[in-house]
Parts: sequence; C-alpha cells; structure tokens
Amino acid sequence: MPVNLFFIELIIVLVFLSISGTVVLKLFSSADLLAERTRLTEHAIMDVQSLAELYAVEGDMVKAADRLYGSNWAEVTSDGKCMICLDEEMRPLFTPDARDNYGRLYIEMSEQRTRGKCGTYCEMDARVVLLSDGGGEVYSQTSSTYIPDIEGVDANEE
Repeated sequence: MPVNLFFIELIIVLVFLSISGTVVLKLFSSADLLAERTRLTEHAIMDVQSLAELYAVEGDMVKAADRLYGSNWAEVTSDGKCMICLDEEMRPLFTPDARDNYGRLYIEMSEQRTRGKCGTYCEMDARVVLLSDGGGEVYSQTSSTYIPDIEGVDANEE
C-alpha cells in the first residue's frame, strides 16, 4: 500500500494548527487575567486615594472608610488595622464566608498618631492586596493630616 504524501502533509498541517491554536488560547487567557487584575488595581487605587482625602477631613481611618463604603463595612483587627475586603465589583464584603468565597482584594489601613504641642499629627498607611496573586501587595500610599487643638481659642480673637 503506497503512502500518500498528501495525507502526510495534511496531518502535519493539522498538528501545526492544533499547537498554534493552543498557544493563541493561552495568550488570550493570560490577557484576560491581566486585564481583570489591572481593572481591580485601578479601582482600588482610586478608592485608596478617596480614603486618603476623607482621612484628611475626618482624621480617623474608620470614619473615612465608613464615609466611602457605608457604616460598619470596615473590620478593625486586634492590632488596630482597618481592613476592607472587596469583591470583583468593588463592593465591600463583611462576613468571613463572603470574603473567602467572593473576595478579590482587600485594602488594609493602619495609622500612627503623634501628639504635639498644638495638635495631633496623624499618618495613615494604606495597602492594596490582590487575593488572586497569592496576597501580593500591588499598591501602597501614605497620607497624613494635622488636627490642631482649638480648645481655648476664642473665635473673636485675631
């Protein structure tokens, strides 16, 4: 039985197409994951910047989180950090079950206060951690505000 060269060439072309199709699908999958990661990171960065602005007004990281996300969404840990877990639509999650099943990233805030002669210097550090990257930090920002002591100052004095 003679070997038909046309069929051998056809088999080689099919193998080449299947290998190249696998590579292209892997590229599309990687691009989709990267686009999702970028979208989440961009939204989280905007949220951290909004938290920084609210922190400058409020002088308290929990109050800033409450103003941005609504009351009682921020979880205060035993070491004084404030954490907000968000889903893929950037909505806060509160219960541990929801965080484990739907959490995509979290924003972790910590603050330091230094008492001075005329007021309090407050500094807030915020970190964005993507859970899909194995808990890798993708952004951090330090914000500060100064809360002056205005007790005993007469509003009529100039």
